[in-house]
Amino acid sequence: MNNRSALNISNVIRLAEVATNTEDAEREKHIAAMCTHLDDAYRLQMNYRKTASPWERVYKFGFFDGSFVRNMYIITKLLFVINVIGQFYMMNFFLGQNSSTWGIKLLSDLTNGKDWDDSGNFPRVTMCDFDVRILGNIQRYTIQVLNMFNEKIFLFLYWWFLVVGFMTAVEGCFWIFETQMTTSRIVYAKKHVQVERNEEHLFQQFCDVKLNADGILILRLISSHTNDLIVKDVLKILWELYKSKASLESVAIVSTLHEYPETVKNSYMILDSSPPGERYFRRDELSTPLIEDRKRNSKCD
Repeated sequence: MNNRSALNISNVIRLAEVATNTEDAEREKHIAAMCTHLDDAYRLQMNYRKTASPWERVYKFGFFDGSFVRNMYIITKLLFVINVIGQFYMMNFFLGQNSSTWGIKLLSDLTNGKDWDDSGNFPRVTMCDFDVRILGNIQRYTIQVLNMFNEKIFLFLYWWFLVVGFMTAVEGCFWIFETQMTTSRIVYAKKHVQVERNEEHLFQQFCDVKLNADGILILRLISSHTNDLIVKDVLKILWELYKSKASLESVAIVSTLHEYPETVKNSYMILDSSPPGERYFRRDELSTPLIEDRKRNSKCD
């Protein structure tokens, strides 16, 4: 499913694993290939977002906002939880238990040395009667069944299902929080990238726009399969690319101002002290003359 989002996670992780065991030159090539792939996927999503209809935004399920892979990952975790819950209740039905807390009671009986005759939980010794036909006669036999091993096996399965279901649900909530919250992305990215004080606002934009839910998920998967050094190099390149693009956009905005009349150019105030990509404009001086011209025209009428 991740290929539908323009991201090939398996190849990205494979490149990261190869980069950890190669020389510096080959390492840089593999990291550059990873960054190029991530950047191309981001630009493709942005291009599709411009022409996407409301219906496409619904059934694409996060493709246009960079959360498709994350959403599929969370759905997979949800299916795991549903599977565990289904097996848990099927086991209870198979054992004929009317209560879902029998495992807790059984564990309490074992730890306190309480016999099953008093509690009635999971009999360890029982008698089974059955009929056998021998030479035209029906004879009844009774055998004694020991359930001591079965008791331990099903008790283990009971707690195994509970622990696996709980841990899977907690992990799903963790991934939702870490990938959806912009503050969590910023905290994670700052562990690997050194940001100047005058670039804080631009870095927040980078984490909010470029480092989307799919991006942070891939970086964490790379970290879990390799190490944080690869993540650091990838984040550094992506951050430099974003800063370079922001600088080019700022230069383009400033250059277009020279094509306008002097009154229009003076109506803009550019804060040169701000970092690249963080430009603020004010149109107050431009709007005021227009209002005065309208008043003059109304008086003449």
